[in-house]
Amino acid sequence: MVRTSAEGRERKPLEEYVMTVRFTRLNAKVFTIMTALSITAAPIIAPSHAAAAQPACMKRVPTSVQYRPSLPQCGGKAAVILSGKYLNAFSVVVRDHHGNDRDPLNPDCADNLCSPFKVHHRLRMAGANVHCLGASGYSQVYKTVRRITIKKKNPVRDIYRDIDRYCLPNGSSLMN
Repeated sequence: MVRTSAEGRERKPLEEYVMTVRFTRLNAKVFTIMTALSITAAPIIAPSHAAAAQPACMKRVPTSVQYRPSLPQCGGKAAVILSGKYLNAFSVVVRDHHGNDRDPLNPDCADNLCSPFKVHHRLRMAGANVHCLGASGYSQVYKTVRRITIKKKNPVRDIYRDIDRYCLPNGSSLMN
């Protein structure tokens, strides 16, 4: 039997949909639930800016990755300083506790200048690249920052080898 929604659109049985449920308290592991129930449901569409499922961050951070909540060279804004094997990294961002790197007040804009979590400009200093982020680590928006994500190359072919993730206790803590 084909059921219709209140708007008159055809609704498919739930077994035709795959629901992804994200449990942030379980190290951001993603569980895919497939069900063969005979009830019906409307399609589940995640917004395009939703964070993709990612492995948990590494707690041990190498000295080649440093974080400063405020750096004078960045106009008092937060910075990620990369050296050594990360010197030629393609990109770096910080992410909030949901894994988002976009501005929570403007989630539809993917441009780096729209987000306080993305690099706004980069400086080369004494064998390191200083990646100046869009806001101070002491700002209200950085209270939820929990991770640094480094994309080592582009395009990413393997999320486990081409991307490294390092835990931050919060946006206002120094690292290395």
